[in-house]
Amino acid sequence: MTEQARFPYVLITSSASVINKASSLSPTGIHRGKGITTFLADHQFDKVFSSLSEIGDEFGLVQANDLKYNHADGELARVFDHIK
Repeated sequence: MTEQARFPYVLITSSASVINKASSLSPTGIHRGKGITTFLADHQFDKVFSSLSEIGDEFGLVQANDLKYNHADGELARVFDHIK
C-alpha cells in the first residue's frame, strides 16, 4: 500500500471564512502566526485553490515545496515547521 502525498501550503488572508475552509481541507489542521496560515492537504494546488475561491474573499496561496527561513522567532518557526 502506498502512502498518499500531502502537499504543504502557505495561505495569506485575513478572511476567517477562507481560513476555516483551509482548515476543513487539512487532515492535520492549520497553524497561524504573523498573518500567515500554513496547512497540509491531500489535494493538489488547483483543487485547493478552487475550493478556497468558492468563498469569494481575497487570499494568496503558495504551494511550499521548498521552504526555508532565516532568523525566525518562535512563532514564525512554529508556523513554518508545521508543513516541513
